[in-house]
Amino acid sequence: MEQIGLIILVTGVVYVYVSKTYTYSIVIFTSLVLNEKQKFSHCILVWLIPFLWFYMFKDFYANTNNTMTKDIRDKKNGKRGGFTESNIGIN
Repeated sequence: MEQIGLIILVTGVVYVYVSKTYTYSIVIFTSLVLNEKQKFSHCILVWLIPFLWFYMFKDFYANTNNTMTKDIRDKKNGKRGGFTESNIGIN
């Protein structure tokens, strides 16, 4: 059931993206102020900028666990466990 909701959400986002981008492209191409080179470059950027933003910010939303536990810290420091005092372990 969750997959259907996700499919509907993605479809809605894609529909809004395509419809708005198409509208902006028409506005750019009918502009009287821009020359042909500017119209072409603006149209390309309007289509590509959302993808560039996605790739720039996808790492911020990655689910990473940066908490270091005692076991991980001991493995990084080379300790083998057991009772340690002055780094001489009793195993």
